[in-house]
Amino acid sequence: MGFIRPLQPFRKIVIPAYSLIAPLFDPVERLPFPIADLNGRLLADVLDATLTYGVVGEEFDDRVLHLQYDNRHLFVRASHPDELGITHIQVETSIKKMRVTNATHYHIVCPNGSVFWPHTVKVSDIRDGLHDADARMSDSGFIDVDTGVRTSIYSPYAKGKIKVADYFSLPETTLRYPPNGLPTEVFLKRFDEPDALARICLKDGSVRICLSEEADLIQQKDEIRWRVRNSLRRKHGISTDAEIERLTEAQRLAFEREMYVETQREFARLPRG
Repeated sequence: MGFIRPLQPFRKIVIPAYSLIAPLFDPVERLPFPIADLNGRLLADVLDATLTYGVVGEEFDDRVLHLQYDNRHLFVRASHPDELGITHIQVETSIKKMRVTNATHYHIVCPNGSVFWPHTVKVSDIRDGLHDADARMSDSGFIDVDTGVRTSIYSPYAKGKIKVADYFSLPETTLRYPPNGLPTEVFLKRFDEPDALARICLKDGSVRICLSEEADLIQQKDEIRWRVRNSLRRKHGISTDAEIERLTEAQRLAFEREMYVETQREFARLPRG
């Protein structure tokens, strides 16, 4: 998300959608002291904001919400309920989806949710981030002034203007093309500066939106990652994603570390400027 501004008071927004489901996200067990004030209302609020303001994640049924305030970046990943009716919510301090362990995250079990919350993130961090996001999205026309209901940035009925500065503040950000099939020119016009954006296709076949000035660099780095990944797979005799999943945790970490080192070495050779 874009520029940082001090939290400002604005009209209280009451959203029946998350208020009604709040009891479904009340933790079933007593929470550790650092997050003892986390409750179902805030978790339901987080879910609602992520599914409406969030961008499409690596999987089409995932949404990722970027929150920022006081120079800190936080990311919330959430999905619609799975076949068991459970919604998965994961709070992160990095845009990259992290593996969770008891050493890094609290696992919060709710009647209809499974939540992973980093030890380093306070409840107030998320609450303040949501407040700031609502203030900015309200200014941009993504909250109904009569009902207080949030509007999805992908909704065909959305009337607001997405601020480029809000969604492309981090370098080399790509936004996965919306799954509802909106024509590119229609979706780009949702932004306040459509001419600043470009539509690109990555090696995995996914279509992304990015800043025009970063398009070439993003595609060059994507090709490097693809080339290094395939080279390392051949080196280690890996031919399918299923074989990656069957690696032990230590083997997978070693593979990822090797890939990171090799890609960074290749990135260093790219022309600067």
